[in-house]
Amino acid sequence: MKIVDFIIAGSAKSGTTALYNILDQHPGIFMSAIKETNFFFQNLHPNHADMLKLNGQKRIDGWGDENVIIETFEQYQNLFLKASDRQIIGEASPLYLLDSKIPKQIKTYSPDIKIILILRNPSDVAWA
Repeated sequence: MKIVDFIIAGSAKSGTTALYNILDQHPGIFMSAIKETNFFFQNLHPNHADMLKLNGQKRIDGWGDENVIIETFEQYQNLFLKASDRQIIGEASPLYLLDSKIPKQIKTYSPDIKIILILRNPSDVAWA
């Protein structure tokens, strides 16, 4: 099963949500219903999922909210079941920028995937 064609990652407040929302409006693009699945980050940092649970985020059976925890590859794949064969599939998880091992892990699941990084100029943030 094809999962994702591209992933959006980036620094906080860099525009990942805006890009996710714009792409989600395009009929030829299917974006995961949950922004920030953080699946690949959680695989490398299992205690991150425990932290999210303590902060009130729900496991996948709480779906419908964005604040769910994707714990298995099967749950991750299920996010994309409604995509048609003609659609490009994407997701956005800014946390993927935080660990240099994540791109390699993503490529093991989907070798042809494209990773879109959004960065911001630190000096612009300093003046805000």
